[in-house]
Amino acid sequence: MRSAHRARIGEVLARSVAHALRDVSQIVDRIELTGARHAEDAARAHAAACERLRQSLMAQVTVLEAFALADRNRVTPLSVADVVEVAASLARRAVGPTPTTIAVEVSRALPPAVGIAADISEACYAVLVNAVEALRIQGGGSIVVSATVIGDAIALRIADDGPGIPDILRESGLLFEAFPAPSASQHLRGIGLTVARHLVRSHGGDVRLEEGVGQGATFVIDLLLWRRSAAATARLAP
Repeated sequence: MRSAHRARIGEVLARSVAHALRDVSQIVDRIELTGARHAEDAARAHAAACERLRQSLMAQVTVLEAFALADRNRVTPLSVADVVEVAASLARRAVGPTPTTIAVEVSRALPPAVGIAADISEACYAVLVNAVEALRIQGGGSIVVSATVIGDAIALRIADDGPGIPDILRESGLLFEAFPAPSASQHLRGIGLTVARHLVRSHGGDVRLEEGVGQGATFVIDLLLWRRSAAATARLAP
């Protein structure tokens, strides 16, 4: 199940890198064209193009590093802001032509969480793509990611203004199942939520649907705060 999900992420990564390389090609072409302009204008255009090139390349490096970690089984203190930015960068590539925005409102002042960076990024990505797919049904919308500290955990909220969760899924307990019953399958798009919950629970946290939040759906990813004792005892579920 998870291997299939990671294969999908691999496809998104490939598209993301290809898109970045096209950007690089266009920026290089623009830099070359500025050489024929007035020296001062050319210098400003050259500097701006180089900065765009740097930002494009660094964004791709960040994404690739998160999903190609050599030491994947190491539990470390996590910057939740960094983890979310990686997942959001990938999810934006999955939006396609649908007018959908993903806003990240996660403070870098939050204390670190505990976990494996690639796994938590993958879980966040899975929940984000679930929201993207829900918004695609209604022709677009917005997704907002925020985070707060509650007790010994960080509650990471991924909220969308889509059609919400059908009652059949709320009442049947199938929301986090990989293979829902035929009557509910039209409302569930793949195995992302199942994978996300499995990954987060293996780190001592959870993924849940927040009830009573109005329009759309809000999923909460609960991540344990970093503690030396947690780091020493954390184990991945088989």
